[in-house]
Amino acid sequence: MALVSPGVEISVVDESAYPAASTATVPYILIATAENKINGAGTGTASGTVASAVGNTYLISSQRELVNTFGNPFFYKTSGGTPIHGYELNEYGLQAAYSVLGVSNRAYVQRADIDLAELTPTTVRPEGSPTNGTYWLDTGETAWGIFEWNETNNAFTNKVPTVITSTTDLVGGVASGAPKSNIGNIGDYAVNAVNANNPVYYKNRNNVWVLLGDNSNTASAPDLDWYDSWPVVTSASSSTLTIVSGANLVINGTTTGNTAGTSIDDVVSVINAAASTTGVTAYNRSNKIALYAGTDASDGTTAVGSFVIGRK
Repeated sequence: MALVSPGVEISVVDESAYPAASTATVPYILIATAENKINGAGTGTASGTVASAVGNTYLISSQRELVNTFGNPFFYKTSGGTPIHGYELNEYGLQAAYSVLGVSNRAYVQRADIDLAELTPTTVRPEGSPTNGTYWLDTGETAWGIFEWNETNNAFTNKVPTVITSTTDLVGGVASGAPKSNIGNIGDYAVNAVNANNPVYYKNRNNVWVLLGDNSNTASAPDLDWYDSWPVVTSASSSTLTIVSGANLVINGTTTGNTAGTSIDDVVSVINAAASTTGVTAYNRSNKIALYAGTDASDGTTAVGSFVIGRK
């Protein structure tokens, strides 16, 4: 094309270059919003703003789907209704996604693990300061200092207790209650962290929680005696122990009876049936004879074969 004027001639040459069309890409937008927002339809919670949806990536195909998933973009205003431009809690990411879907029909959107509503300031002064002398107990990091003697290793072993932090796990639903029987296993320890004194319990052979240091043993509730939760003495195993049928058993200087057989259960049966063994009970503990002494047992030191039974 040529433009001609008196004495001037101008030529315009089109030398435009156009690159090849690129493959379409789908944008990825990371957003931050308040938690549990109302969806765009106003009918319920926007599913993408619940705590469990954090980190999920959504392929959104329209503006309508976006606001139903993440709610409408929210921008703060002053009390007079003036928009606060550049405010760090404005939902700019969600607005960017909304704008993209105005010219496109695909965008990946993911919500960050942050609740913008928790960052809003308040003009109300925090109240309810704790009382002087209040302590906070870190139940997850506390070392409770419970050690149990290990006769195999001849050393104390640290025992990690079950920490109870709710009265629903305590008998009677009160802080002074013992742990419920369905908590823990035989041989376990438990700390009642609901009680200000943090009492420690041990689950004995009868599957009963006993309070360490408690001496309230009674005829109607003998399992409350914590002394009776550990054997005073344990025999050798049945594979090396010789039991003579008809032999006399003497505990605390008193003959308890004669064995009716040669098994550990025969010896246990005689001891537990004897009226003279007040406070002393026997159990078959892993094929060993284990003797237990409660607070009502006599303080004796009389040999029972290879046993010595007594308390001091």
